[in-house]
Amino acid sequence: MLLNKKSLDCISTFAGKDDARYMLNGVHIEASGNLIATDGHILGILTPGDSLDEKDFPAIGQSAGDVPALRPCTLAIDGIKALAKAIPTKSCLPIVKHALLDHTATNANGKAVFHVTDLDNPQVVNVAKLDGTFPNYVAVMPKDPPVYRIVFDAELLKRVATAALTLGKDQKMTAIELEFTASGLSAMKATSTNPDGQTLTAVVMPCRGTRPREEYGLLVPAIVKDELTA
Repeated sequence: MLLNKKSLDCISTFAGKDDARYMLNGVHIEASGNLIATDGHILGILTPGDSLDEKDFPAIGQSAGDVPALRPCTLAIDGIKALAKAIPTKSCLPIVKHALLDHTATNANGKAVFHVTDLDNPQVVNVAKLDGTFPNYVAVMPKDPPVYRIVFDAELLKRVATAALTLGKDQKMTAIELEFTASGLSAMKATSTNPDGQTLTAVVMPCRGTRPREEYGLLVPAIVKDELTA
């Protein structure tokens, strides 16, 4: 299994931090390559890509023979962050910008064994496994088909969230209320109010011109009419 820094940094965002429920302070890895993390409030699931073959990873002492299926395990978040820092990011070879998870060695002990290399300095990074059962995240997955499909431009959403968090600095929770209209490509309005009574209103402009909705960067509303009337 190959994991890159971007994937590890991404999924670490959802893991718990010093949570009393210690199994939330980690990243769960499934045999499929899915990475799962949750702090009990929000759940992140990252599915693997298939652009690179782990057989092409430079041999640096990983277990020989057939690669067995990985036994699902939960890895400590501190170890995941240390692994992400150890992965080379400047190599011209895409596969070197990954860590290879040694299934055989990982299945055999209480640590996950990763190999990383910049072709000159191979190293092994061990990440501690958490002893326990990861929450049954499948139980909280939505079961009903979607009524709306909404697409956000992550950068625009980040700017609205950053502004709201700045306005609500030092308060326990900052809420953002999003208002949608049912008229297709009309603007979206976001509001947030702090304890001082100040209210931020952010309006993300509607799409203009003939760009396909799928390429529009903000928010493609909407109601999938065919499904709603089916």
